[in-house]
Amino acid sequence: MKKNAYDVFKKWADPDSEFYQHVFTDCSINSMDQKINNAFFESMHECFDDNKKLLKPIKSFLEHMLGLDWDSDHVHYSGSVKRRVTRRLEKFYDLLEHDMPAFVEYLKEKKLGGIALDKLDDKGNFDFMMDRYNAALDLFFPFDEEREQEKWLFAVANRFFRFCFEQESFDYFHSVFKRKAYRPIARLLYSVIWENLSGEGWKFWHAQCLDRLKQDFDAGKEIVYIAGGCDFYRLIEHGIYDITIIDPLLPRTQHTYYIPDWAWFIKGSGKRAGIGDELVFSFDEQKSKTKAQTGKKKAQKTIVLKRARFEQFEDFKAKLSSKSTVTIPKSVTVWDVHEVSSGRKKKLGSITIDRRFATQDDFKRSPKKSFLMSFNELYFIATPASLGGWGINPARFDKDFSLSIKQLAQPVTRQMIKHMREIEKADIDFIALGSCVT
Repeated sequence: MKKNAYDVFKKWADPDSEFYQHVFTDCSINSMDQKINNAFFESMHECFDDNKKLLKPIKSFLEHMLGLDWDSDHVHYSGSVKRRVTRRLEKFYDLLEHDMPAFVEYLKEKKLGGIALDKLDDKGNFDFMMDRYNAALDLFFPFDEEREQEKWLFAVANRFFRFCFEQESFDYFHSVFKRKAYRPIARLLYSVIWENLSGEGWKFWHAQCLDRLKQDFDAGKEIVYIAGGCDFYRLIEHGIYDITIIDPLLPRTQHTYYIPDWAWFIKGSGKRAGIGDELVFSFDEQKSKTKAQTGKKKAQKTIVLKRARFEQFEDFKAKLSSKSTVTIPKSVTVWDVHEVSSGRKKKLGSITIDRRFATQDDFKRSPKKSFLMSFNELYFIATPASLGGWGINPARFDKDFSLSIKQLAQPVTRQMIKHMREIEKADIDFIALGSCVT
């Protein structure tokens, strides 16, 4: 059986799909000051009007920071007020980009926090609370075009994450987290991280992550994608061809996160389980000069995955989020990767789907391996088994362990994952940075 990769991955590859896998480059947050104009203020007020009731618990902060008025249906800034708000926005963006501890101090100064707000957050509906903090940040990035806003908030979430868990800033963040009066700020950071890297950001890739993985592949390393499912379209597109996916590929009660043909990748039909099946990727390969310069068409690059091996082993059991237990056969499927040009084939690597749960040993550092995960699944190795994690202990990772996360510009370290675990173990009902998707 032969299939076209675009058709198989259309859910993620079609720009018009709600599940399109954008590859976002980074943004310099302080350059937002160049976008402050009349259209900016109009979009901000539209966003404010749509969420006025939701945002009321942080009314004092938004009035102080943005000059918003809950008592008026038609806000009109005078020139002096607009200049004052513009200066505050410029400082907000600059600190967010260059000095996150000072950024948090600025939020304190502008009256975000307090015991009363902490109590409201703690006792109220968690979804409403997270919606409130995300709606608040939307006011600072009020783009009419959804994808443009997603790009900027993706960049903000990257900075929030590193601030929360990097060695240089973790102690400061931890002090904010522990103080009830400042905990609303920690909730703002976590809400934005979850929404843009997990909740909505689960499908997105960071360009710097793909570039780094490509460098590793070119250096002869195998990409080990823990809990990667069938998420290798962007990797193949980026010229990364030696990939091992370790994932139990559980039957989903939520179909959002899987492509329709996911089971076919594991096992094909017939007595030979689909040995010889092909998946064809066709990408336009841009020459060094454009068509306009040379008068020549682009060369087409065709990558063919061919199922070369399938082995089935003993069964294992898994619990789904629905509380039901399923029995699944452990298996290994190997797809050889070839480049086809002018009728000739050149082997580039292979994709191995190892259908099982990841273990501690899978995270052993090797000069021949580069590790990859998605942000949502990172939560489950940072969380102790007693709290719903996978039983992986980051304290047992090598000291120089490095893990690429598809949504993050920079890899996470062993110490950062340990810091995540420290927060998860705190005796506080707080926001989880991941969720079970089975």
